[in-house]
Amino acid sequence: MQGLGSTSAVGFRYNAASMVPPKFGAYDVLEKIGAGGMGEVYRARDTRLGRDVAIKVLPDAFASDAERLGRFEREARLLASLNHPGIASIYGLESAEDRRFLVLELVTGEDLSGRIARGALALDEALPIARDIAEALEYAHEQGVVHRDLKPANVKLAADGRVKVLDFGLAKALDSDEERDKRLSQSPTLLSSPTIAGVILGTAAYMSPEQARGKVVDKRADIFAFGCVLFEMLTGTQTFQGETVSDTLAAVLKTEPNWGLLPSHTPRAIIDLLHRCVQKDPKLRLRDIGEARIAIDHARHAGDEPAAASAVATPAPRKRRDLMWAAASVAVAVLAFLGARAFTPPPPSPPVRKFSIDLPVQRGKMINEFSVALSRDGNQLAYVHSDRLWVRRLSSFDAHELAGTEGAEMPFWSPDGEFLGYLSGSELRRIPAEGGKSQIICNVPGGFTGGRQACWTEDGRVLFTTGGGGIFAVNALGGEVKEIVPLQKTEQDYHEVSALPGGRGLLYSPHLRNAGTMSLYLYADGKRKELLTLPGARVWQPRYDSSGHILFRRTPTSSGVWAVPFSLESLSVTGDPFLVEADAAEPCPAADGTLAFRHGGESGRYQLAWVGRSGRVIEAISEVTGRIGQAAVSPDGKRVAAVIEESDNMDVWVFDLARGTRTRLTFDSGSDVRPQWTPDGATLVYFNSSKGYVMSRAADGTGLERALFPGWTPSMSPDGRFVVYEIDNGIALRPFPVDTTTAPTVVVVGNPDAVQPVVSPDGNYLAYVSNESGRWEVYVTRFPSGEGKWQVSTDGGTWPRWSGRGDRLYYQFNSALSEVDVDLDGGVTLGRPHALFRGDSVGVNLNPSTNFDTSQGDRFVVNVSAGDES
Repeated sequence: MQGLGSTSAVGFRYNAASMVPPKFGAYDVLEKIGAGGMGEVYRARDTRLGRDVAIKVLPDAFASDAERLGRFEREARLLASLNHPGIASIYGLESAEDRRFLVLELVTGEDLSGRIARGALALDEALPIARDIAEALEYAHEQGVVHRDLKPANVKLAADGRVKVLDFGLAKALDSDEERDKRLSQSPTLLSSPTIAGVILGTAAYMSPEQARGKVVDKRADIFAFGCVLFEMLTGTQTFQGETVSDTLAAVLKTEPNWGLLPSHTPRAIIDLLHRCVQKDPKLRLRDIGEARIAIDHARHAGDEPAAASAVATPAPRKRRDLMWAAASVAVAVLAFLGARAFTPPPPSPPVRKFSIDLPVQRGKMINEFSVALSRDGNQLAYVHSDRLWVRRLSSFDAHELAGTEGAEMPFWSPDGEFLGYLSGSELRRIPAEGGKSQIICNVPGGFTGGRQACWTEDGRVLFTTGGGGIFAVNALGGEVKEIVPLQKTEQDYHEVSALPGGRGLLYSPHLRNAGTMSLYLYADGKRKELLTLPGARVWQPRYDSSGHILFRRTPTSSGVWAVPFSLESLSVTGDPFLVEADAAEPCPAADGTLAFRHGGESGRYQLAWVGRSGRVIEAISEVTGRIGQAAVSPDGKRVAAVIEESDNMDVWVFDLARGTRTRLTFDSGSDVRPQWTPDGATLVYFNSSKGYVMSRAADGTGLERALFPGWTPSMSPDGRFVVYEIDNGIALRPFPVDTTTAPTVVVVGNPDAVQPVVSPDGNYLAYVSNESGRWEVYVTRFPSGEGKWQVSTDGGTWPRWSGRGDRLYYQFNSALSEVDVDLDGGVTLGRPHALFRGDSVGVNLNPSTNFDTSQGDRFVVNVSAGDES
């Protein structure tokens, strides 16, 4: 058959009853062999040259339109110039009996759709066919011709073993770009008879997303269709399918292929090729079909190993490296992930591969949270080491450093694996994965704090959270930053956004003001939906896995990487969560079943310590423990209050520096955080997350705990007269001891947020943090009037602390501890900020969960890494 599609009556008066073939000029019509949106197709005899040809009779409506016909004639002349053994030739455009028709090369044999209908093709049968199709497309693209309707029905398996691609360029020749872009149906098969659904879907299933949206297309549309055809040959199943045309087009636009259908022995090069061909964003798609031909040749002749083969590196002796709350070694588990963890495995299951990559972290150096990223195809691992990005192919024993990525954090891959995005300071940046020039994507509003994360979506955007707001989006090539999911009143910020495939929605963890991150949420079609809540546990770092599960990190109870079944169709959880890997964090699933994660999620080795102005440890305060931080030095400098997490609780403890002992101060079920001393050292005030209240208790543990008032992050004025704290719309104060019969006095109104207040030692000024400039910065205002405002930090800042004499302010941002000279005599005069040290370079944790405190400014209480020499 020649160019089959849906049936279309074109008014051709063929006398089937008489069986007498009509004659068109020099062509005797022998039989009808097909029909489609571009006209009916007949086998005919060329009486002049004595050969059989195919005649495609153009529809009446088309042939009678002089403008369209003239345009078609010009296109037909271009198509007739194609001269390649893999392309069915166009001999001419002729007319007879008031009808216009194309004279085409007649190709006998079975079309590819008929062969696929009998079952999937073996690799040694499918790859040569795909290679010939790619070569034909390559030749045509070089001549400036795009097929636009590539599908199995337009590929002939000729009787002599050749592969011929039919109807090259006719989709465009029959219709102008301008007209076809006004409607959805760019494929000619969709132009008629929507009643024959099987045939209609056969074309819709191969449309590129840009075709389905009615946009102008180029050769990348052919590359998408080529990937669909190759996938269908290998699996026997259409890449995208649905019950109706609309369902099929929706699948093309929104869903990912079922990669689990590919044979387990499919070469890695072919899997990579398929992933790159069917990228929904043409900017991320394979750039040239010639690369497909090369990849197929490599897979056929170079002995490329199958995707399921093992590539196990022999690990070096393992020594755990620590993060803020966790170990810093990276375990890359190339698992039969689904079968090993009670998932439903795609048949047949790949064998288990599992190995660890020990990072060469020196003593005092640290790996930050969100330091691991696995490429979507499972071939490359990126990680942060010594403030720079490194990339290792899993087929190699060696990693390479990406020069120019100093200060890098939070790596994330482009969908095609060609680029890495990362955070550097207050910027999002991108760099080629093989190395090259780093380019800025955008400046990040408010900078980055605790809940930061980013992902690169299929439509070419970077979505990110900052730890200080909602979910933001920016074009991966750069542009305007937009907040696409704003915070609600009860939420402090959003953590770790990730995208579902096909643009189906976003996963994230909302950080509630009084309850932490206890839930997984979905944002889709402008609506929020709670997917999973685990009371008493933090739920974060969600990632969708192609097996049909959401992976996430759970802490502190039963800590590790967990999974919960999830349906992309209904966008709902369909089963109970279960543990995948204990004591692990940062799940990074790939489409081929590979899972990378950072091992040692909650078992870090840390201690409180005094460090000097260079970050060098002077003296340890606590024994080595796990999660510890949020230190506050007592007014006399003899005690330190800090938060320790044990089991499922975070509580305030008091360390006696002279005696070397510690005493637990709080015991209830809520998390008690952010302790601060009263000026006489007799009482501690702190925030209880379950109650949402500022609390107080005697520092020696006597008496009862008191709930003071709603609010969080309390701080005391040096004279003990006021407690200053955060409220929904800014910073307020109350007299102390607390009189709850009167309303609080608002000192600073949020613009949009004002947080982390601390009063100067003389009681006349208040330092605080606001994101009114689009980035978290430290400011000073008069206290308690709130008059005047001076910006202290210039490149981002959080958690300000005064020196004992009030002549300096310290703050932290992006792992650096900075200092600013302050002169408060007769007003506010500020010096230039300068960094004392970078915490991740000396093993000091400086982040919103640990922060620091000081007394005179010559030394600081911080959380330090207690790792060994590597």
